[in-house]
Amino acid sequence: MATQVNNSTFLQATSYGLVSDSTAASSTLDQIKEAFRADHSYDDQNASLIVAVVLNRAEDASSVLNGSWGDRQTAIQEADLWTKYGADATTYTTVENELVSRGAVVLDTDGYVSTPESRTIWIKVDSQAFENIFGTDLHVLKDANDKKIATVWAGSLTLPDSIATEVGGFWVDQNVAAVPVQVGGTGVVLNEGQQGTANYDYGQDKYGVTGTPTAVADYYNYPLNAQNLLTTVETPNIGLVEPQLDDATYELLLKELNGYRTDILNVAPLTEDELVRTQYADGKGYTKSEMTLDVSIVSGAAPTSDMIFYSKLKDDATTFAATQQAIWDEVNKPVVLTSSFSDEVRYIGDSPFSWAYEQLMQDAALRNVTIAMSAGDGGSGQEYANGVTNGRDTHLNQWSLVVSATSLSPINTAVLDSSISTLVTNALNLDPGTLFGLAQSGLKVLPTQLPSLALMEPLGSVAALTEAIWNQYVITNGQMGAQDYSSNYSGSGGVDTTQSIPQYQIDFGLTPVNVSNGKTGRGIPDVAALGGGSMFYYVLYYLQGDPLYSANAGTSSATPMWASLTAQMDAIFKDMGLPNLGYYNDMLYQAAAILPGAFNDVTLGNNISSYYIADKDTPYAIYDQTLDKYIVPTGLGYQSGEGYDLTTGLGTPDGLLLTRALATIANQELYGVDDPVLSSHGTISGTVNTDQTLLVQSTLANGASVSVNGVGAQFQFGGSSSIAWDARLAEKVMQPDFSPDLVRLLDGASQATPGSMQVAAGQEMGMSINNSQAGLYQANDTNDYGFLTWGSSSGGVTVARPVVVAETPLGQDDVNAVVRVRQNGVYDQHLTLYRVDDLSGHIGNLAPGDAGYAAAAAGRAYSTVGGGTVINGPGYGQYGQTEITNVDHGDIIAFSLTSNGQTYWGFSGGNEVVNGQQVTHLWSYGAGTFGFEDTYGGGDRDFNDLLVQLDLISPAGSGLLV
Repeated sequence: MATQVNNSTFLQATSYGLVSDSTAASSTLDQIKEAFRADHSYDDQNASLIVAVVLNRAEDASSVLNGSWGDRQTAIQEADLWTKYGADATTYTTVENELVSRGAVVLDTDGYVSTPESRTIWIKVDSQAFENIFGTDLHVLKDANDKKIATVWAGSLTLPDSIATEVGGFWVDQNVAAVPVQVGGTGVVLNEGQQGTANYDYGQDKYGVTGTPTAVADYYNYPLNAQNLLTTVETPNIGLVEPQLDDATYELLLKELNGYRTDILNVAPLTEDELVRTQYADGKGYTKSEMTLDVSIVSGAAPTSDMIFYSKLKDDATTFAATQQAIWDEVNKPVVLTSSFSDEVRYIGDSPFSWAYEQLMQDAALRNVTIAMSAGDGGSGQEYANGVTNGRDTHLNQWSLVVSATSLSPINTAVLDSSISTLVTNALNLDPGTLFGLAQSGLKVLPTQLPSLALMEPLGSVAALTEAIWNQYVITNGQMGAQDYSSNYSGSGGVDTTQSIPQYQIDFGLTPVNVSNGKTGRGIPDVAALGGGSMFYYVLYYLQGDPLYSANAGTSSATPMWASLTAQMDAIFKDMGLPNLGYYNDMLYQAAAILPGAFNDVTLGNNISSYYIADKDTPYAIYDQTLDKYIVPTGLGYQSGEGYDLTTGLGTPDGLLLTRALATIANQELYGVDDPVLSSHGTISGTVNTDQTLLVQSTLANGASVSVNGVGAQFQFGGSSSIAWDARLAEKVMQPDFSPDLVRLLDGASQATPGSMQVAAGQEMGMSINNSQAGLYQANDTNDYGFLTWGSSSGGVTVARPVVVAETPLGQDDVNAVVRVRQNGVYDQHLTLYRVDDLSGHIGNLAPGDAGYAAAAAGRAYSTVGGGTVINGPGYGQYGQTEITNVDHGDIIAFSLTSNGQTYWGFSGGNEVVNGQQVTHLWSYGAGTFGFEDTYGGGDRDFNDLLVQLDLISPAGSGLLV
């Protein structure tokens, strides 16, 4: 007897979305032949397939996988991890014996991982064995030249009842997809010229500015680059999914890569033990630029990492086995894997194939391996001519870090780019609103201070005015040439509706919607980095080629850049006594919520590239030179915008700030003080955890009447300036290389006048804004870090503690903490940090504002490493940094500022009274970052006169982040 397997037809395994749903569901032999749209025939002789049969786990791992990063790290250290989360050993043997008895040949050598821990049994089956196991026979589909296209089966598969409940899914190791037909979308008229924004077109065969991967890592402030430690700190092994390498090609690669490392990058060459080939199958030599791009990027951005190659095991295979090799490699043990070779197969959701791939990615998470995968270079359509938006299924899984690509525009190309002419004019005229947005996307100096960068020369430094989604598609005289929708010229992104929305995106406040069908799903990408457009990477290009070094681009460059950044962060985590990051998507989204300055916000451009094949006289048809066919653009795709978007995800990294943010989260989850703002909460309200004072801040542009439900507090907020400082900008200026001129130029934009309130343990707290109940926004991400927001990404009301609860490295006492200050006020300023007894600011029996409180605070002041207890402001626009000493785990640290003869406290109870209200002088800009207003009575309410950031994590270990 046999059990039918749902969603298991050949077309559902390989071609979902490329043919109609009904065709995919029935998948008859005639329908399959038609789906490949050529003069095909079937040959039933010598048909065979390699299939990975994947068993269920002995125990459900969902509680571990869906827990916090800290919970996962604790769980995966357990000695019996794979006894629990691998397959039951007896069941594994039973299933294996049943498969063999039905004619399967088990593959467990030469690169195939067939073990109870992996729950995988790789088998090779001929047509008879396939029928014995899966209930139908195999057929070889061939083209008119008698060349094999695919090995197929008709209809749905079954499994023998004896093993059906033990097998969760399977993977067919064959990389093939049908020729797409139009499944949606209608024609639109596209404008002439460059389709992207800030992707200056140098011509089809020309590149613009190039930088080495090291220079790009410098631009993105990678932590070891920023601290001049790139070649002195050992970073961990990085795995690379690459084509097969024969002996001669490997030797040539090693020689020429080392030439690039020594001649261009000025880093040490690699030995054969540091460029490792895990070669299990007869492979063909591969000299194209994809592999050389990967090894060049890692050489420049993580030069002390060993590189381990993992290859597909046969020419027409998917990367499933190669990825599995890396995950289970007990010899080389890569902790980061980068994969730019996405597969063509497109499986339907809720199928045995999607399940098997998800389980593979979950195994990586349980093995504490980070998997970075390229989103693809085909824009929103991903080069599938079906009229709608698409993605590469195997590179979109929620358990992998999906990376798209951007374009960086140096000033000398930006001034030539008509797509951003207004922006450039405004920037050069120092328009504050324009500069506010550019600073959020990574600009650190005035545009007039940016250097011009030479074309097609490797650069020792990279500088940019803007960053946009990479999109180099061009229409010229109603036609598309080499830079067309069927080619690799845009970073991909969108919504994969075969998956549900991951919890980390839900917690971040996202509901990604696919523009093609209105369905929700997993938003892609997660992050981005430079890929092409107005700037490229200068890398080893072709082995023994002409030129040997040249420009290259794509998500295939952005992905190893993120893998290299992860390796740098892993090395720093190790130095701090923390485990490596492993699967850390949820941490990235949380970092963007609590310390958004860790990302550059990419707000320019689109990735639109959806189309279908058409006849010449079809309305909207344009000629595609590469295809030599007419296509109809459907205009479906995604726009960049503020915050997370479906072109660049969270944005591009500010590596040093991101590492600090992630280390802060990791330390909190493993060693933190259990003291959230709310002890529990739903979607609109929660229970106050303890008595505390809270700042109340509005970022609503039009002002609001606010009622704090359950607490009884009422606030009337005016509107805030469109360029009032936010957390992203406030955190970015807390770097010594951020120009004082730019800081001063952005001075003076008013916030809505904040207030403060006292809340008590056990109170139920919600919020009504303009008489409508507001929902909590990102509460799961921020609650443990001292603040909560009611509202949305477009604005809301935040309550925040005016103190920092010290969560010291590894929970230690008597440590130093870094204090960074950026002055944007003109008065002399003097900052004091002092310890209080509770979250309402009491010192003994004294409350803020009581007689004797100032003297008590002075007695509790922390000393600085330079002596004394006062940190002086560095001067108007300037940056300063010091450390305070003797901080204990769990200390509650408060702030006071003396400016122009007046002292202002973080607790408004100690401040002056205006119109019957005590004035709030402190503003929270995310975890550990605050801004003071330094004028009596409230001044201009810009709350950036002195920015203060208390960093408890950077001094950990060797202090690599200080």
